[in-house]
Amino acid sequence: AIRMIGLIENIDKEKQLRERLDSAEKTLTDAMDHITVGLQIWSKDDKLVICNERIKKDFRNFDVEMPTGLEYREMMKTFIENGGIDLDQNIDIDQFTNEMIKKRWSIENKQTREVKISSGTFYQIADTRLSDGGLISIFSDITELKEREEDLTLNNEKLLNAREEAHNANQAK
Repeated sequence: AIRMIGLIENIDKEKQLRERLDSAEKTLTDAMDHITVGLQIWSKDDKLVICNERIKKDFRNFDVEMPTGLEYREMMKTFIENGGIDLDQNIDIDQFTNEMIKKRWSIENKQTREVKISSGTFYQIADTRLSDGGLISIFSDITELKEREEDLTLNNEKLLNAREEAHNANQAK
């Protein structure tokens, strides 16, 4: 006697779901790579979930690869060691990294900061805590804005000096 047990299951729905998921993932990746800002999404345990090509390129300039699963501590330490941020000689890299991590974990909602990397690029970084405890960071290049701000400050100082000189010249008359 032969006994046969089998299971027949229609996997069409599973295949359709997989195709929809793959399509949505490709669309999301394509969209992220075409926005003008850098984007990083970190898990609740500070591991990289995803980042866009813009931010990968910026970090590659300092020999930092950005694979999924990269730990934030490792990424920052390598970035700093490779000259990504100009630190004073007396600042300990591990201590600086620990301070950055503390600040990240203190973010409850949203926080915005400005950072200048050693290439001269200024970023405004907007960090937002996600509902699962992760973090999304959006990097906006504000270098041109900072340069214009500096130019305006210099021009304002020149105008104030000229005004003072004119005032002094009038007083001397």
